[in-house]
Amino acid sequence: MNNWQKLCKQVAPLIKGNVPEETYHLSFVSCLMTIFYWNDSNIKDKVSVPMGSSTKEADIVLEGKDFNIVIEMKKPSVMLGNDQAGQLISYMRILGCKYGLLVGNRLKFFYDYDQTKKPNEIMETPVITIDFNENDDEGKTLGELLDYSVCSKEKLYAYSKTKLEAVLYAIKKEQWKRDLAANNYEKIRETIKKGLLPDGYDEDFIQNIVSDMTIFFGKRGNDPEPPVPVNPDRLNALIERALSDFPQIRILKRVSNYIRFATTKMDTLFQCDSSQERSTTWRDGTKYCYWFNVVKEDEYRSCFELGPLNQDANTINKMNQIARKYHKGAVTSNQKYRRICTWNIDVKSLLNLEDEDVINEIRKIIERMFDWEKAHFNDLVT
Repeated sequence: MNNWQKLCKQVAPLIKGNVPEETYHLSFVSCLMTIFYWNDSNIKDKVSVPMGSSTKEADIVLEGKDFNIVIEMKKPSVMLGNDQAGQLISYMRILGCKYGLLVGNRLKFFYDYDQTKKPNEIMETPVITIDFNENDDEGKTLGELLDYSVCSKEKLYAYSKTKLEAVLYAIKKEQWKRDLAANNYEKIRETIKKGLLPDGYDEDFIQNIVSDMTIFFGKRGNDPEPPVPVNPDRLNALIERALSDFPQIRILKRVSNYIRFATTKMDTLFQCDSSQERSTTWRDGTKYCYWFNVVKEDEYRSCFELGPLNQDANTINKMNQIARKYHKGAVTSNQKYRRICTWNIDVKSLLNLEDEDVINEIRKIIERMFDWEKAHFNDLVT
């Protein structure tokens, strides 16, 4: 059994039981000593961190030869979002540490690669985020690296640099894809038009051909299924009917002339990627809470976001509190689904209920919406 598997076995019951942070902290220190063989003298507990006129405490600092690692522990039910990452990055900078671990119901590894950058630029790019899954290959690699007998400044740097380059490349790639996909893939369409004009084709003819094209991104050798064409009039009518049948629902995105096939991360209630862990302003200026896209294992499903349809900070804060209370871990899936729309659920009308009732009402709305979409899907096909 490797280090990572041993760690997962130790923390699994702690996460499941949602133990207090102090209990989790003490157990993790024990794991550092018994699994990774860090000596008691190399593990500094509750290290003072001067911050302005006050003094905070970093939970754990591992002291190696010519390097330190700051570890910030959080109760398993706490979402590891920007607030928690920002706290860790601040401690790292004040203590002069380039490396940090944020540990809750998952583990995030941070590398402060450029101290001229603002903390938010560092905290939004953890070099790796790992769920406590015994069979995770990334976890196995990190578990080997953190073993006291092999952990070194050189190996930490090499590991962090490689992982960071992959993260930054992925971010740049997604930005390029967003740019190319903007305005219904206008850049790609214009490039195709310019490429065909020298061949003597009539400009109106080219415009008609390009306008009829359906463009989507897919991995080479694993192309997605072609989108299903739909009748735009039927789609608009169906959306209007949905808004009438579901007063708590509004549209965030709608497909224009086809049902999009997608491969997605299937999340349970109140779980999201770090890029979504903040309140976000939608393109029309309204606010929604950031908590999740819900997708279940069925081919007729859409994406959902939660939040008020206005910029009511009290409503957003209340949803944040409920989300932290009922936070659940994510499940990764390559399930394909057909997306009719991305819907928003307005939670403002629900917030006079008890927290648990809010969650149950949201679940009911989503389940009804799932069933409704499945029943009406064939109405859209041309």
